[in-house]
Amino acid sequence: MPTVLVNTWATKLGTACEDAGIDMPPRLSHFLAQVTHESGGFRWMVEIWGPTPAQIRYEGRLDLENTEPGDGFRYRGRGPMMLTGRGNFRNVG
Repeated sequence: MPTVLVNTWATKLGTACEDAGIDMPPRLSHFLAQVTHESGGFRWMVEIWGPTPAQIRYEGRLDLENTEPGDGFRYRGRGPMMLTGRGNFRNVG
């Protein structure tokens, strides 16, 4: 990872790990692998929208609380974990 990205994310990820109780090496390695994968190596903080067939299925998903037309795109993945869905945005925001 480029140094600029390490400097940008090291403290934020450290805080997130502390807050979530990610304090064991296996948990830390799984968490870092997941956020690195989801964000394309911390290059993207907004989901690249095709839309793909999978992304089209975000529309109207009640488990994500996407109840309004356009919610699939509006609440597409954001952040290193690519959080999706109206309900998740509300809960985390």
